[in-house]
Amino acid sequence: MKNNKIVLSVVVSSLLFSQSYALPSGGKFTHGTSGTINVNDKVMNITGNKQNSVIQWGGGFNIAKGETVNFGQGKTNQNYLNIAYGTKSSTIDGLLNATGNNVYLINPNGVVIGKSGTINANKFGVSTSSMSNTEMQNFADSTNPVFSPVFKPSNKGNVINMGNINANDVLIIGNEVGNIGSNGVGNFNLQDNGKVQFVGDKVKVNVGSIKNAKDIIVSAQTAATLGQSTTDVYKNGNSLNKIQVKEYNGLSSHLQTNQMTKKPL
Repeated sequence: MKNNKIVLSVVVSSLLFSQSYALPSGGKFTHGTSGTINVNDKVMNITGNKQNSVIQWGGGFNIAKGETVNFGQGKTNQNYLNIAYGTKSSTIDGLLNATGNNVYLINPNGVVIGKSGTINANKFGVSTSSMSNTEMQNFADSTNPVFSPVFKPSNKGNVINMGNINANDVLIIGNEVGNIGSNGVGNFNLQDNGKVQFVGDKVKVNVGSIKNAKDIIVSAQTAATLGQSTTDVYKNGNSLNKIQVKEYNGLSSHLQTNQMTKKPL
């Protein structure tokens, strides 16, 4: 059995839901990056010309049920930083494909991955932290962007996954984050030795729905709640070997151990 662990470092209340029935809109490559955005009916194909792409979406970033967004088809090791503008959270009820590539989505208003939403990527990051023009330029110019590029803890929008995320590494940052929502529990299917990290003021995670993770890192400043028993964790290929508490990016650590449940939520 792999010597895996759940790491608790202390870095979701009501979540912001916005119904949207359109593909991402108003997309433009910026900060010296370039590429193509083509739409054919309910399918959008996005391909960057270089390793790194910064795309600003003036009309927001949403994927409705039955719609598909493909990043870098036929390419690998590309990085796509998507900045969603507007006043509503992003809703992903459709399919986001970026197999072999890395996709990051920024929306200060929050992100909801619905029950019908599916993410396929090498690395997938979601954050409600705003990024400065300099930070976006640094991402565009970097020859090897770190998985969590300049993402900071955020007290803004909420992020919840009620769908399926299939990736090697996952990072979710927001005010209230997790995979337990009013309409169900979201799944994380990680490749071998993959890592998933939740960072927020409050974190609510159903650990039993995280499969084959080497590390599960929960960083909650106020409260962290873990659902499912350790038996369920072992069944899903995770090993509850050791619990650690550490800071995330300067955020003070605090863990309420009495909130770690032994029964399914």
